[in-house]
Amino acid sequence: KGQKYYISNINSPKQTVISVQNGDIESIKSFLNKNSIRFRQLDIPQPYHTGLLSIVESKISELLEIRPIRIETPRIPFFSSVSKKLIDNKNFNAEDIKKIISKQIVTPVDFIHQIKKICSYDFNNFVEVGPRDVLSSFIKDINIKKTIKLYPATFKLTHLTGDNFKQQIEAHNIAYDTQ
Repeated sequence: KGQKYYISNINSPKQTVISVQNGDIESIKSFLNKNSIRFRQLDIPQPYHTGLLSIVESKISELLEIRPIRIETPRIPFFSSVSKKLIDNKNFNAEDIKKIISKQIVTPVDFIHQIKKICSYDFNNFVEVGPRDVLSSFIKDINIKKTIKLYPATFKLTHLTGDNFKQQIEAHNIAYDTQ
């Protein structure tokens, strides 16, 4: 009660990320300890996905107006955590994408909702590319009443180029499109 925090990410039933202003960190930690709520302070440079970055949101919006970028119709559907919908070549709108880009920095990520919504479209294969399988573990925690296949590709993309990239992708049985 009386604690000022912002929900940044709802990652799984077991993990929610909150953001606070620097001056409120100690009081939030004290509150969590006093209430036996397990937590870990993350080393994150900014309070992403919160209204605390509204100045950045407006600067991104301004920049997108001053220096337009070409946004092409997607060849592969993607799910927006901002609009909370699947975007494909049928409902694509470049102006909406610009709004999504600027809103991304201040909109909390509800990963549970995203995964459940994506599964409702009959997508049930997830490929996670990165150094660890963090998102795959969140997906396992989300109670989805269907069979989900996870393909954590735990390697660093920074070292993969050209043929090496193709070999690594194939070695991990990951489908990819070269076009």
